[in-house]
Amino acid sequence: SVRLVVYRDYSHYPFPILNERVTCKIGEGLDQNAVIQQKRAEAALQVIARFGRLLDAIQPAQTFVVATAAVRRAQNGERFAQDVEAVLGYPVDVLPASEEARLISLGLTRYYPALNGLVADLGGGSIELVQLVDGQIRHAVSLNIGHLTTQSKKEIKAQIKDLHWLSELKGQALYGIGGSFRALGAGYIARRSYPLKLLHGLEIPADECQMILS
Repeated sequence: SVRLVVYRDYSHYPFPILNERVTCKIGEGLDQNAVIQQKRAEAALQVIARFGRLLDAIQPAQTFVVATAAVRRAQNGERFAQDVEAVLGYPVDVLPASEEARLISLGLTRYYPALNGLVADLGGGSIELVQLVDGQIRHAVSLNIGHLTTQSKKEIKAQIKDLHWLSELKGQALYGIGGSFRALGAGYIARRSYPLKLLHGLEIPADECQMILS
């Protein structure tokens, strides 16, 4: 996805005045050929060009442009980032996996400063898994597993099994971030006729997750 978020100010609790996300499937096919497909790159650049015009009109005081797993993994990721810079007019920071995991945790603990449990950010091209102890990162990893992956279930389970520290988290809370978890939350709200149509902060009992996914 390509996303543009504009905040009213850069404070402890920034308030978004514009938040738009467009699905471009930049990570599609990375498992097969490790490159961003031309049609996906072109679709993303069209969206980014429009975002650039919005930024020109808004004139924000600070602008941060970051790319994550799909651009980081792709052999032509650097070229794509250069194309983005040319279209947008701002430098692009391709985040290392460790920095992406840190920022994900920082975004969550800004509102919940003393969390304990597992943070999982599932996107199209990767999943970031972070163990938090009293709001501090103990373990963090980024795996090339996303909802666009073509890896087999056996291959995915093998990568998860290698993370021995996950056994420490048995019985603790899972904090889900990303579109796949939002879909899970939306399914729970629909099936349970949940009275609040609010995904942020929604709690789903562990024994009901399988029911939603089935």
